[in-house]
Amino acid sequence: MATSALPVQEPAGSLDIHPVGGTSPLDKRSLDEYLPNSIGVKPRYEIIDGVIYMMASPKFWHQRVFAKMHIQLDQQLAPQGCEVMLAPFDVYLFWEEGDKKNYVEPDLFITCDQEQIKRLRASEQDYYHGVPKYIVEILSPSRESHDLVLKARLY
Repeated sequence: MATSALPVQEPAGSLDIHPVGGTSPLDKRSLDEYLPNSIGVKPRYEIIDGVIYMMASPKFWHQRVFAKMHIQLDQQLAPQGCEVMLAPFDVYLFWEEGDKKNYVEPDLFITCDQEQIKRLRASEQDYYHGVPKYIVEILSPSRESHDLVLKARLY
């Protein structure tokens, strides 16, 4: 069975994030349109305004900062009933409004929404739907424009 390969475009100044498909409205895809093309394993990607951006694995210093931030935030916020979630974890910011063309994987995010936490813990939903209370993006040179421009505009 042949699978169709999606074209990959590299944004200027980046080696780690790749939009898949073009940037014209006809080339934009929703999550449902993209998933049949992923072969059994979900690669790391984000969808912003219908454009799919592939993501490479994080580097050592990114992960070191990431781990230390998670420990500190979790120690401070867990007693207050909040959850500190780690990437990779799917966040559909506007899912409730029917938007499947914006999906992100923030490095860390915090939710204190007890209904969301209850559904996640009970495995009633596998992903976060809505806007978290707090989002953390750890900047690295190869992702800086992606995080500071595209994702910041969306957040």
